[in-house]
Amino acid sequence: MKHEFRLLLCGVLLALSGEEVFGIKILSISEKLLAKPGSDIKISCGGDSPFTWCSWILPSNASCSDLGVGRNQQCRREPNLRFNGTDTECNVVLKNVKREHSGTWICGMYDSSTNETSSLSTILDVFEEASLDFKTQYGIVTVIAGNPVSFLCEADHSRPVGKFKWHFGSNPVKNRILNTESSVLFPLDEPGLYRVEEKLVFTPQPKHDGEKIHCSYYQYGMNKEVLFSSMVDIDLRVEFLNILPSPRLPPVYTGDTLNISVEVHGSPGPYIHWEILGENTLVISQGNPEQSQKYNLLPTQQVDKNKYITTLKIQNISVEDMDKTFKMVVNSSKVELSGEQEFRITVDKPWPEDEDVPSQADPKTAIILVISLIILLILAIIIGLTVLYAKKQEKWCFQNNTPYISPEIKEQSQPLASSEVKHHPYGRPSPI
Repeated sequence: MKHEFRLLLCGVLLALSGEEVFGIKILSISEKLLAKPGSDIKISCGGDSPFTWCSWILPSNASCSDLGVGRNQQCRREPNLRFNGTDTECNVVLKNVKREHSGTWICGMYDSSTNETSSLSTILDVFEEASLDFKTQYGIVTVIAGNPVSFLCEADHSRPVGKFKWHFGSNPVKNRILNTESSVLFPLDEPGLYRVEEKLVFTPQPKHDGEKIHCSYYQYGMNKEVLFSSMVDIDLRVEFLNILPSPRLPPVYTGDTLNISVEVHGSPGPYIHWEILGENTLVISQGNPEQSQKYNLLPTQQVDKNKYITTLKIQNISVEDMDKTFKMVVNSSKVELSGEQEFRITVDKPWPEDEDVPSQADPKTAIILVISLIILLILAIIIGLTVLYAKKQEKWCFQNNTPYISPEIKEQSQPLASSEVKHHPYGRPSPI
């Protein structure tokens, strides 16, 4: 047996060195194989002539020798490997595939009549379900809108190597996030086993607040079928602040009440107070005992997701209020999420003549006016076309008023000269 094994190794070395081996020759062997752990797989190896015995060297360097018809049907070093061939085919069946079976398999054939060997190798990749997770960030990640942030997704112990997909929501087909970064492979201690990493560089926007960023990983078989897929996610909290510009306040009169409102978009919910700047500064905030009956900060209204309206109510307005500045202030621990907006009011004065008074028209009224103008324009066009047609055809109001008289009737209506009656100058007039 030792002698046979040495002959087999010699044949393997000769084959690997590229030297030609005469006599028995292996013509075919299974192409690269992929198997799931726990499955059964057949590995084929065919020669050009009958062999005396054949063998397989496994990735673990275990040798299954003296296999063949009428010889060993089961490998002593690997009980799950059984011979399933003929005198020219060293086919074997491997049951309950395991991770350690992954790697290079070498098929050898020995012909005792010529004392020659031949060998050929193939690759068996035993599928390993990757362990997927974010590498440095977990759970809830807080970022600032407009500032690029990177996420690193890691698939550990991946065999075969798969592909990443980034997306919002759990459906990997919709809301895909385009990633320009490529995956990076890190070989592990077993052949074909890798740790795979991919980085996403992403610029969050306010609309992404509350979204989940998903990292999906797909491992494919030889026929591009999905062998395994996994998905992990991160909750995204996007902090931002946007204070909408407010229109200029209209003039008010002594004794009036005025509400100054500002719409603020932001996350987290803004903390707002008002400052009344004049001879003395007065700070007005929710629950502030310094609030008076004249200045009152109404509760902040949330009108939509991340949209708020703050209102300062000024009662019993006086001329002295013209000398004050009313400032709305949003406070935050981050400088980029702080802001303010100032207002001045005009008391007992009309709008300046050189400035247009802001229109307070109802949008519905404006729509009605536009529709009315369109209808009037259409009517004017129809009337104009009708008038042109009537003039051209001399109809209706443009018809000729002189009655038409036939030429024959006109001649008959003229008196004959010979029939004209002349009265005698001395004759008695005929009685009428």
